[in-house]
Amino acid sequence: MVTLAHTLILTFLANAIEYSLAALNLQLQPHSHWKEKYAAAHKEHLPSPADLAEGYQKKQSATEKAKIRHEEFLKSPAYHLQQIRRANKEFQELRRQNATIYDSDNNPDEAMSAKGLKCGDHVPLKDLGILDNAFTRALFWERPHAAMLQGGPSMAEPGSGVVQKLADNGRSEIGIITGVGSKTAQGGKVSKVYDDVIPYVKVFKDGYSPIGCFKDQMHEFGDLYGDNKDQYREGNLNVSIVKYKEIVLRESQVAISPKICYEFCRTIPNMVFFGITDGRDCYCMPFFHPGASGTDNCDMTCPGDPTLMCGGLEKSSVFEMHMCADTAGDLLYNSVKVEVELVYFYDTAFMTDKLAHWLEEAGKLVQKVAGSVGDMGASSLGKEALLEAASLFDPNTGWGLCRHKYKLLLDLYDEAKPLYDADFSFAKNLQEAEDKIFMMDNLRKKLNQCAKEAEPPILAVYPFYYGFMASLDEKELQDKTDKYIDGIVGFYPAIYMMNAVASQEMSSCKGTLLGRPKPIPFSSCAEACDQTTNPTRCAGFQYFQFMDGDRQIPLCFLFEKMEEVRTYRCKELRGGLVLDQEEAKAQQNFRGAVAAPGDSSATLDVCHKVRIARKYSMLSCEAIFGKSSKVVEACPDVCADKNGALNTAVCMGRLSLGNPRINVRQVRRCFGENDKTSQANADWRLQEFGIDASGGAGPKIEGKIVMAGAVVEEPYGHVWTPGPAGQR
Repeated sequence: MVTLAHTLILTFLANAIEYSLAALNLQLQPHSHWKEKYAAAHKEHLPSPADLAEGYQKKQSATEKAKIRHEEFLKSPAYHLQQIRRANKEFQELRRQNATIYDSDNNPDEAMSAKGLKCGDHVPLKDLGILDNAFTRALFWERPHAAMLQGGPSMAEPGSGVVQKLADNGRSEIGIITGVGSKTAQGGKVSKVYDDVIPYVKVFKDGYSPIGCFKDQMHEFGDLYGDNKDQYREGNLNVSIVKYKEIVLRESQVAISPKICYEFCRTIPNMVFFGITDGRDCYCMPFFHPGASGTDNCDMTCPGDPTLMCGGLEKSSVFEMHMCADTAGDLLYNSVKVEVELVYFYDTAFMTDKLAHWLEEAGKLVQKVAGSVGDMGASSLGKEALLEAASLFDPNTGWGLCRHKYKLLLDLYDEAKPLYDADFSFAKNLQEAEDKIFMMDNLRKKLNQCAKEAEPPILAVYPFYYGFMASLDEKELQDKTDKYIDGIVGFYPAIYMMNAVASQEMSSCKGTLLGRPKPIPFSSCAEACDQTTNPTRCAGFQYFQFMDGDRQIPLCFLFEKMEEVRTYRCKELRGGLVLDQEEAKAQQNFRGAVAAPGDSSATLDVCHKVRIARKYSMLSCEAIFGKSSKVVEACPDVCADKNGALNTAVCMGRLSLGNPRINVRQVRRCFGENDKTSQANADWRLQEFGIDASGGAGPKIEGKIVMAGAVVEEPYGHVWTPGPAGQR
């Protein structure tokens, strides 16, 4: 039942809806004059039917004319040439991209990949951005392709191969083929020119690639002189194939392979393709003419290369020859890569020699001083350095194994220089260049691998080798070395770790060695130990140093385990390096020191560790970190004294391993005939920096290397290519 209340509510809702619709209708009503304004604007901008018709006719006419011009252009030689040039540019771009890829066993640059294409390789048209249709396939793979790619006697011409003088085996006279060229006379008239060409004298092609397996009618019906001359049908085209066995003297013929057939056919004028059938029958042709397919396959192995197929009983293996005219570029490209490997190996051999001499010199000094104080442990460490030096010098290992490859490659590189300017239209020059390229490419890869295998012995004694070689000057090397500053924080003198109030004395330790002796300065020695954690953690290191004027002679040994430490008390050095008022501070464990206002805890910790290292090593900050190190400026109080000991020996332990449990033996004398000397300009570089014979900045790596009676000649006097010499 509908109540009065329901009725009132429904009436109210109906009135509200009616009111809302009325208000909305008022808002949607346009301006009263909108129709007039719209009609005026429409009339002003709308074109008349006559205008529309005229515009349409103009557009149609322009479209038709453009279509006609485009169709004419597509049929023109200009379009053909444009497409060929576009394809060639794509090939060259891919080749340049390939040149930037570093060769490796996993990605050889010879791979037939999109990034490894070389002149003559096949590539899908779509990869070149060219439509793949009947027209483009005809353009690139049928007769116009051969004609457009070639020029002069490299081009397929009417009359190709028609005039031949077959080989006379009785008189030992090789066959002759008449080539067809063209000559433009005055007035623009073009006439044919015929030249006799003896095969293997002039070269008209410089590469080949396979096309496919076909029943080639050119072999059956295009032979004007050979076994099938009675079936010759190509007279309307005035061409003939040229057969290897008909032209080359019998005693000069060799087992056929694609390479042998190519080397013959590339010297025959006007030929663009070659084929091999029946496993051994090589012939050259201006074009090929596929016939009915049949059931035969190209499954007969080549006598000259059993890994390849040379046609079948009825079908031919057909190849295309191309004239890229870039043999000089190939030679230069490969010679630059050879230069890279020559410089790479020379740098490796030079630094091997340098490190060996440093180890030898430092090892002898350690043995001399240790022997004078009866320190057999230190003396044995000196012997280890001498043994390592002998290992680096050994011509039967490392660099020595590469020396003969280096010499052979350097000779090939020299021989390539005059070839670069040779005339590669002559078969002899082209063959020599190709042989040089092949031999250089093969040998440079072997030298690269050998040089890589010679690097681990260098890294074993100088773990910062790559950073040193990459530095352009002393400042850059110092910046890299300063990154190792924090390495010293993790180490204390072994005798200080066992007794924080121990006398400030030098020390030497013995124990189980970890790794090889290293001719590196104190901070680098600490960093090397800090980095050595796997598979065995470095427990500490022994550092020796001898001053020769401003030149430092450092020697570093890492320990897996330390067993004994000897201390040296030297009255001559006391009071010169450490001020008396600092003696109390020297007995403090600075791990609990309070930072001064404004000092960062990190800088304070480094400065305190440097202070302790100085007291127990008698080294200046310049000797520990380098004369331009930021530590000298960051720790002015600690580094104020520029003096240091003539001879240094200090045994350092790793803090994280706790106090070392080792025996201590005290020696009441100096470590050798010791005295103070200025270390303000201490120089720890293995090799001075500057511009060397290569013209490049960095470590001066130059000069003849003589190790164990073997000689490695400097390559820079031989350089003729724009390679890495001067750009290291």
